[in-house]
Amino acid sequence: ISCKMSEGASSDADNGLQIVEPHEHKATADHPVPDFEPRRVWEPPRLMTGYGWEAQEQARSVSWLELFYDLLYVAAAINTGHILKHELDASSVGSFIVLCVTLWTTWATYTNYYSRFTGDSCVHELFFLLHALGVLGMVCSITAEDHGMGLRPQFLCCLAVSRLSLIVPYVMVLLFIPEAWLTGFGHAMGLAVSGLVCLMAGLLPRWEEPVTEGWFVGVLVVVMLLDSWELCAYITIHYLRKWKVEGLKGRANRIIPFHIEHYNERNGLLVMILLGETIVSLATLAIPVDSGDSGAAHRRLAATTGPPSATA
Repeated sequence: ISCKMSEGASSDADNGLQIVEPHEHKATADHPVPDFEPRRVWEPPRLMTGYGWEAQEQARSVSWLELFYDLLYVAAAINTGHILKHELDASSVGSFIVLCVTLWTTWATYTNYYSRFTGDSCVHELFFLLHALGVLGMVCSITAEDHGMGLRPQFLCCLAVSRLSLIVPYVMVLLFIPEAWLTGFGHAMGLAVSGLVCLMAGLLPRWEEPVTEGWFVGVLVVVMLLDSWELCAYITIHYLRKWKVEGLKGRANRIIPFHIEHYNERNGLLVMILLGETIVSLATLAIPVDSGDSGAAHRRLAATTGPPSATA
């Protein structure tokens, strides 16, 4: 029992009451003092996975930032679906497929980093916020006009922002995690090349010519090739081994694998969110939109044509 004895409570000591003065809690081996450190402005990234299937992986759950990021793709699915609703032909289907694959590779660039590395500093989240703003700009640039490609320069510029914003996190991996040097270098090079291609294509004054749709699709195909299956990282491995670079020995010349549980959870959440959006869209289509205005429509029709007996 801990209490503070007042001046008039001296008789309690005579009655056998043990009085313990308050003191600060000291850390012991069994009861350490909890460490509540504020979020740092900057700290180096950390590796969240090892090598091989038997490697020890740290427990990793999906963060609130990742869940908010997935919600952007619900809006992307809605806007992309309007392309087929507006006009269903071969060109619309092709545009729909190209835009869907482009959005998926953009989602994969973000997920690939977070499934290997982590960083809780403000600098990391600032660049990922910039990446999310680029995705939001891409979503707003998808319109039903011109087969979903009515705002081509804006879409390409926002796609460039989503790629270039991830270069700095991969450069930090390259500098502060020696065993992930090749992964950081390959991804940084791939994102830099694809981002610059999108930026130059978006700023070129070619968008009033009649062949712009083929040019736009060609740029997106090049970007998808640079993003798909870590192509730049594997090309980097091949040529660096061919040139016998002395700095690549041991783990530094291997690709860092994904955190399997986290990567599967991220894919599963994305599928569930998109399926939920599909169910909502189907339920909306089943509800007649103009059912509440049917009485007003009949009254306006009667006012213009007169009663049925008069028109007869």
